[in-house]
Amino acid sequence: MLVVHEEVLQIEGTGETEKESFQDIFSRIKPELEKKYPGILLQIEPKKMDIKDAVISVHTERFLGMLFPRKRKLYKITVEITVKLSAFLTDTIKYRHEEEKLSVVQHILEMR
Repeated sequence: MLVVHEEVLQIEGTGETEKESFQDIFSRIKPELEKKYPGILLQIEPKKMDIKDAVISVHTERFLGMLFPRKRKLYKITVEITVKLSAFLTDTIKYRHEEEKLSVVQHILEMR
C-alpha cells in the first residue's frame, strides 16, 4: 500500500564547520524516518525547515598541554524539519509460500 504523509522531525547535527553540521542533519533524516515507517521509502522531500537552536563551541587545544595553541570550533545546530514522504508499506503484502521437494538423487545431482 502506497502512503503519502507529512512528518515533522527534530534533528540535531554537529560538525567542525557549518556545512558539515547541515550535512549531518540531512544524513540523519532517512534513518529517522525508517524507524517510524518499516516499509520502503520511495521519496523524501523537505518542505520547511526552522532552526531551533544554533551553538558554536570554541575551545583551545595545545600540543603537550602548552605548545602550539589553536582554536577549534564545533557547530551544533538543532532544526525542526517538515518532510513530505512517500512510502510503500510491505506489511500488507500477502505472500504465497512455495516449497521445493527433491528426491535424494535430484538433491545429489543438483547439490542443493
